[in-house]
Amino acid sequence: MKRAVGLAIALGLAVLGQAADQGLLFHAEGGSEHRVLWTEAPDQSINPASVIKVATSLLALTTLGPDHHFVTDFACMGQCSIEKGRLQGDLVIFGGADPDFHTENAWLVAHELSQIGITGITGDLVIEGVFYQGWEHGVEKRQTDALRRARLMGGRFLQALDAKRWDQPLQATWEDAAPRHGWPLDLKPRITFEGTVRVGRGGSAILHPLVRHRSNPLVLILKRFNTFSNNDIIRVADPLGGPAAVERMLEEIAGDLPGEIKVTTASGERVNRLTARQVVRLLWTFDATCREFGLDPSDILPVPGCVPGSLPRMFPRLAKGENARTAIVKSGTLTTTDGGVAVLAGFFQSRKGEKVAFCVAVPQAGGRLMHFRLAEQDWLLDLMGSEGGADRRNCGTGLVFSDTMADTRVTRQPGADKKHGESNAAK
Repeated sequence: MKRAVGLAIALGLAVLGQAADQGLLFHAEGGSEHRVLWTEAPDQSINPASVIKVATSLLALTTLGPDHHFVTDFACMGQCSIEKGRLQGDLVIFGGADPDFHTENAWLVAHELSQIGITGITGDLVIEGVFYQGWEHGVEKRQTDALRRARLMGGRFLQALDAKRWDQPLQATWEDAAPRHGWPLDLKPRITFEGTVRVGRGGSAILHPLVRHRSNPLVLILKRFNTFSNNDIIRVADPLGGPAAVERMLEEIAGDLPGEIKVTTASGERVNRLTARQVVRLLWTFDATCREFGLDPSDILPVPGCVPGSLPRMFPRLAKGENARTAIVKSGTLTTTDGGVAVLAGFFQSRKGEKVAFCVAVPQAGGRLMHFRLAEQDWLLDLMGSEGGADRRNCGTGLVFSDTMADTRVTRQPGADKKHGESNAAK
């Protein structure tokens, strides 16, 4: 333990150029008995920033399961016949809160609509439920007004359906996506639209199901969100109780551990509170839950040396050379909130055969984030060295596109026979 305190003082004075009590706070445990390896101010409350995403991922895993798929249904309302390629009626989207539906997924839907002969829609686009397309970039920028959100998301969907409305980024996305599905590059979707975007279909109009879209399995979605530390992970938490549910879960995990627990966002934005010891307790619970599902934490959290994103830039010695692929990590960064913070948490497997869970943080990181990240990296490498080094590991579940394992299917042809008054909206 003296070595740990000494390291904190050395980093605080020599590397960080500030008082030791303003330097690294850390806690590390190893082995099946979770014995304490290194610790310094482990019960001081910190802002964990994006490390909160580990808790959000755990809530989703335990509530939904790793193989959960989000479903989005598309139906016709009105006359619902196809005349000269034009769908007579409104197109209704029944959003299932798919957090990772993008332009590529809209093209999967467009492909199925084209397969049943639809080249145009005469009515409105009606949005029921929660429908996302593309990113909003977290709580600070998300659109909370239902109609404005519908127009934003619906507008993106309609733009994807008609290549004449594409901009250059959409064209580039098509050139990447089309070969993945075996679509000729020149066979772009061209489904025109004549109506407006509105919320809620109202009344009891008969619906004619058209297409069902299923997302990637949840485990792949979570890997994407955590690799890029995407703040739109709040979409995953919202249907499960949001920040309040994440906070309750963390309180149950922490048990009698001291220190404040506060969750205001499921992404780690704004002001949240945990201690380093509580983060490590969360990590052990996360690890145990992954194993219950036959997973490894690397199937959901990034491994430097395996994935793109910001990790190679923030922690270069973990991403390249002899230390690459030795750690599973989740970083957290805030530039101004609470005076800024840099956090690094995760796992490694020591050459002694023990799994180690760790959390290291620098409160009040301010404008010196890169300095502090490198200090955290050095701390972790010293910790690995004290345990005889760390084994290289596989990369876990690979990083995929939002449409890699998503699928769509036609649910019923327009005009198919149905009983009077029967609603065909897929449940």
